[in-house]
Amino acid sequence: HSWGEKDIVSSNIKFFLEKGAKLLYSYKCLQVSRKLKTKASTFLKSYSSANFETIVLARKGSVNLNDATFLNGKESRAISRIRMVGERKSKIVAKSSMIANNVGTGHLDCMGLLLDKGSSIQAIPELINRNKNASLTHEASVGKVSEENLNYLRSRGLTEDEAIDLIVAGFLGEEEPIIIKGRSVKSELYM
Repeated sequence: HSWGEKDIVSSNIKFFLEKGAKLLYSYKCLQVSRKLKTKASTFLKSYSSANFETIVLARKGSVNLNDATFLNGKESRAISRIRMVGERKSKIVAKSSMIANNVGTGHLDCMGLLLDKGSSIQAIPELINRNKNASLTHEASVGKVSEENLNYLRSRGLTEDEAIDLIVAGFLGEEEPIIIKGRSVKSELYM
């Protein structure tokens, strides 16, 4: 999605996966509205699996991401990946919950990258296990652009802004090449 700066956007999605079903869901927003609020709830029955990917680049916006995955059937599996970049006085709050009500496996992977002092990112991974044979894990990190990566790219002739743009593109998993100084550069070459 790409929203206008003055838009206020709210969405609420529910997925119900039957036995053996598979879901691959990707949400990408590289231009957020003034306020963006999303809520996704997923309910998995036996032997079903869900793979979620959420990518948000926030500039001057307020973002509230909420997702909850319920492993209700035996041997259900789910992973939720969130990539967030905040700049220009943006505020991002991302709460991701994995709830095991039966034997299953779930993982949360939340990563945020802050580009300026006026922005904030809050990553809230929540694991709720109600079955002793279920396995739930999470990774969460929020930080800044690595000085080592910046210096490496600058030593290759990029300006600091070009280097940051390339690092952000790689962090967000952008597969499209980026044009820098009139030449096409693939982000995965540097990540």
